Amino acid sequence: RLQLDRVVFDPAITGEEQELQLTAKARIFEARAQVDATAQSSKGDRLAVKLDAVPDKDLLGLALRFDGPRDGLLAGLIGVDAPVEMRIDGKGSWTKWDGTFAADAGAGRRADLALSARNGRFTAIGDVAVGQPDSRNMIADVLAPAFRLDLVGDFADSIGKVEGSLVATKLRMDVSGSVDLSESLFRKMIVNLQMPQKVAIANGFESEGASAKFVVDGAMIEPRIDYAISTKRFRVGEFVLTGLTAQGNTQFENGVARIPVMARARRVEGLDF
Repeated sequence: RLQLDRVVFDPAITGEEQELQLTAKARIFEARAQVDATAQSSKGDRLAVKLDAVPDKDLLGLALRFDGPRDGLLAGLIGVDAPVEMRIDGKGSWTKWDGTFAADAGAGRRADLALSARNGRFTAIGDVAVGQPDSRNMIADVLAPAFRLDLVGDFADSIGKVEGSLVATKLRMDVSGSVDLSESLFRKMIVNLQMPQKVAIANGFESEGASAKFVVDGAMIEPRIDYAISTKRFRVGEFVLTGLTAQGNTQFENGVARIPVMARARRVEGLDF
């Protein structure tokens, strides 16, 4: 069971402060896997995910429903001023299941993914059109105008091995690693990011030639996250740092994540002593 009672998103990320509550239950028993997850935000986002798989009986049920208002959490994350809707629908069995993932956020912003499942191997491939979001939103800006998603997951005995990529004009993200659903553990989930172009991270912050590696391991509710980040050029207001590198790992204390940073730069401009 995974439960997050209060996840706070800063206004720099979503446009205004928002909170998220998440509850997820996973049950692996007698060759049957069941996942039931729900989430809601302070602005009214609602998410429900259900998975019921019984390989020995060749059964598979998978469904997702999400509805969020125009001022909700997801709308803020992707930088749109419109309601957001997501659905997963499909039919078939454990040996052969085919479905679709469809999402719509108005003004031509939509996702169309082909989903498939074959004896424990799940795939999702397709395109997501982001359009032209609010440039103040870093996540939406680096993904615009569209990106390609290619994801594969192999599941056996409650262990899922995941591998995939997300490719946009300004960003490439590659993911690989494992999750243990029965123990609610990440097993060295590696995320590599590449942002070679100039990207506005937030108001007054800008990066160029950036790359990052994250390694997520341990309990899902409080994982250890090791990170290493580098950028050829990083601007903070009038200050410009060349050859910036930073590394560290998360530290949890009473449910609060602390992220110590050890950073260095080859050159700093804009300082007036």
